[in-house]
Amino acid sequence: MTRVQLLNGLFAMGVCLAIGCSERGLSALDLQGQNNEPQLSGAIFTTTEDGTRVNENHYQTTCDVYLNGGPEKEGAAGLPAGSYYFQVTDPPGKVLLSTDAVEMRLVNVDESGRFVSAVHPTGENAVDGGVTVQLCPFDLSPNEGCVHKVWLTRVEDYDLEAMNGNFGFVESRSKTDNFKVCEEETPAPFCGDGNVDEGEECDDGNDENDDGCSAECTTEDIGQPICGNGEVEGDEECDDGNLNDEDGCSRVCTEEST
Repeated sequence: MTRVQLLNGLFAMGVCLAIGCSERGLSALDLQGQNNEPQLSGAIFTTTEDGTRVNENHYQTTCDVYLNGGPEKEGAAGLPAGSYYFQVTDPPGKVLLSTDAVEMRLVNVDESGRFVSAVHPTGENAVDGGVTVQLCPFDLSPNEGCVHKVWLTRVEDYDLEAMNGNFGFVESRSKTDNFKVCEEETPAPFCGDGNVDEGEECDDGNDENDDGCSAECTTEDIGQPICGNGEVEGDEECDDGNLNDEDGCSRVCTEEST
């Protein structure tokens, strides 16, 4: 017996004393076997719909995040062929963020280690010819740095009763990858934002009076056309009710080519 095996055995016996292995139908050898079990080959990483890697794994929305699998480096072993489940959690794996049933988070891997089908929506992987798998729906992480963790485990290794599992995913039998999603809340519309919103007659992007649109976003009669009030007047070529460019009608109410 090697020194490492001896230490693993002593550790397992200590854990058994702490949790009561006999009550759980386990033995120290069971726990030691879990520590010595072979690692899952291959790797997973988050990506875009077409399989292009993302700098710093940073995404704008939850549904921008796709999952891909493959060997860690060229020539290395890929994921074993078979069916897998995935989940999204916070970085420690203590908060489950995926909101649909685990059966909906199924992905199939072929002999080359590529993703080839899934229950979730998929994208065409331009890199390896397989598919990418969309991770949403999942909630945003409570982590202050917007960090999330995705897990992938074989269906046969999924075990809700595993004492060292995270919602059925045992880390030693899973592949994981961290990524960031920091969704910014859309600000509520207000008078002066340059868009004619519900209840406004006009919005010229400021809070000044005597310019055709008042500080309360009501139209003022100043004897000349008002660009941005949604009505084509005078020498205006168009008026789409806002003061934005590159939407077919410019901020000075001239037509734009699209």
